[in-house]
Amino acid sequence: KIAVYSCPFDIGTTETKGTVLIKNAEELKQFSLDEEKLIENTIKDLKAAGITCVVSGGKVGDMMLHFASKHSIMVVRLMSKWDLRRLCKSIQATALPAVTVPSAEEIGFCSVVELE
Repeated sequence: KIAVYSCPFDIGTTETKGTVLIKNAEELKQFSLDEEKLIENTIKDLKAAGITCVVSGGKVGDMMLHFASKHSIMVVRLMSKWDLRRLCKSIQATALPAVTVPSAEEIGFCSVVELE
């Protein structure tokens, strides 16, 4: 099962700018842990949906790649939007505009995905 995203495979940023006031090292550590938990939960949800490969049309975040690797999910980055469209057509997938868990109709299928 393959999930295809037309956006970067990374944690989203907010639309508004904000300032986080961190007063000590413990608060910084907690802020970082919350971000890690959010990313790991996203990857766990993908794994629970049966996803074994993720294809991204944008950049791949380091933390997303780390947790995907930890949960045995292959991540592939395609630079060309045309290649992304061709892939979607060939595996019957829908390219999602945001990193969410795809529905059964949006997941693509392929018998073998390998790196040469």
